[in-house]
Amino acid sequence: MTPSAIDLPTKSTIITWEKLPDDFILPDEPVDNNLQPLLAAALRES
Repeated sequence: MTPSAIDLPTKSTIITWEKLPDDFILPDEPVDNNLQPLLAAALRES
């Protein structure tokens, strides 16, 4: 018995989203990462 390649069908995922309105204002403030201290503590303990 010899190994052979198997051709699997590939599906391309199509991601779509609606465009934001022209008058939509995005906040310019930085976003806090609440999980960073928890992750850092867990990595220190391991």
